[in-house]
Amino acid sequence: MKVNLGVRFHNRFDFVITDVSTGEVSRAYAALKPQAENIVLNRMYERLLGGNPFFSNIVFGTGDGTLDPSRTTLFNRLGYVSAQLESLVRSYPTSIWTQVGRLESHEYNDNDLTEVGISETTTNINTHAKITDSEGNPLTVPKRSNIIIDIYATVYAEVYSVDSGCFFYGDGLRNYLTGASAPNNVIALNDLLSQESERISTLTASKSTNLSEKSMTLSGNFSVYDFNRDVKAIDWVGGGLRWKLPRPGVYTGTNKTNVEIGTGDGINKTFELPNQEVTSLTIRVDGVVTSAFEHTFDDKVVFDTAPADGLLITADYTTKYMPKDEFHELPITMKITFGASQPSPVVPDPTMPNDLPGPQTLSGGDESGGYFGEVSALDLISGEDLCNAIGLTAGTLQESDAGWLKYYNNDEIIYIAKRTFRHTISWNDINTVGAIFGDKKIAVGNHVFAVRALSTAEWNKLIYPVHVNYGTWASFTDADLRVHYTYGNGSRTWTSTPSGSNRHYRGFNSVELSNSDDPSSADSRNGFRPVLVYLYTLPS
Repeated sequence: MKVNLGVRFHNRFDFVITDVSTGEVSRAYAALKPQAENIVLNRMYERLLGGNPFFSNIVFGTGDGTLDPSRTTLFNRLGYVSAQLESLVRSYPTSIWTQVGRLESHEYNDNDLTEVGISETTTNINTHAKITDSEGNPLTVPKRSNIIIDIYATVYAEVYSVDSGCFFYGDGLRNYLTGASAPNNVIALNDLLSQESERISTLTASKSTNLSEKSMTLSGNFSVYDFNRDVKAIDWVGGGLRWKLPRPGVYTGTNKTNVEIGTGDGINKTFELPNQEVTSLTIRVDGVVTSAFEHTFDDKVVFDTAPADGLLITADYTTKYMPKDEFHELPITMKITFGASQPSPVVPDPTMPNDLPGPQTLSGGDESGGYFGEVSALDLISGEDLCNAIGLTAGTLQESDAGWLKYYNNDEIIYIAKRTFRHTISWNDINTVGAIFGDKKIAVGNHVFAVRALSTAEWNKLIYPVHVNYGTWASFTDADLRVHYTYGNGSRTWTSTPSGSNRHYRGFNSVELSNSDDPSSADSRNGFRPVLVYLYTLPS
């Protein structure tokens, strides 16, 4: 597995020269607009591949020569100044990080500055630039006792769209490129339905680097004990990179034959396939192909007549996702190349259908976390119909027609119930029907969704921005969202997040409250607020 990151760096320097006697910016030099535009040195990529810091000082000098990426020092170093944060904007595709260093009136006098670079040391450099005027003509900046020089160094870190269907779901790499700690080497297998540890297998990969290629490789092996279910995504957790499957160049399906799905007993008609969203399904009973069955949207085989006692039932099919089971290991290798050009062609993430219920354009945020708007129960599904569909009868039904809030979340479209649909219900009650981690599927029209709970991190990410206390995307009150005991039972929303042997809940006396309860507790305050995760659309 290989991805070209195409991180492009640009480092610009701007000089502000202040007259000590007047305290004003020198008009003469302001008119010339002294500046410098970098070249990125090989040493920069060496730092990046090692996960090392690269910008804490500004180094300046008085030399001249031909810029060359193989250099590690200025032509004639004069000194350095510690860089102080001026501004920071972290965003995809481009982040902007500006730091400033000051040469005071008593420092480095009677020298003419001609060159500059950024570094994490006092001597070596990671970028190198000659000082020019605004037209690109060579310019010297004299350092004298009557002036102060502020050097503003700005790093532009642009992350291109990446290939092989990979996209960014987290901030690890982006933040590192703008001064944060280096991302770890943790990689993961993911089913995309929940970010909780029970649903993700992680390991710390071994890392190797190739400076001539500007590449790093992460390698790890998931054992027979790890993540034995369909793999829907492979993540570089530290970097926030995700390969969603199936994707060209990564994984496009596996043909499986003679998969045993059960043995007839003359009574049972329903058998479950071990993989999801399979195609080209052939069923055999005692080795004989049969068509007397229905393949349901939730990957069950339902026979017209129960197979006779003792008859073996097998299936041939093609998987959509990568199958992982207790009989197979799964080695993963990620090769990540920095400094590459924009890949071509870029493989986009599959376009979501434009007939999903609710608004079709975001009113705030982006694909990693954004808000579309409200969706009525009539347009999607009522709380009562949802509970009936998943077989959830525990607790007391309420707010069936409260409707839904539609979001983008890590490149997935999800719907979160505006209020809790049941109260006096335990976490175990919800988990028993498969509605905590997304094991339960439902069809709404011809769209198929997984049903799960929020994680407590998702509560912060998606509920806060629509609450009046924050109001980034919307301004719902405690009463609108039923997150306060004043407005009745079910003010505490069960989440999937563990707290020791307990489970976190959110809400009760404020939208911010986070606490935990025994998963068997059916306290009247405990509520069921489901999440619907869009999976796919059935053929019309």
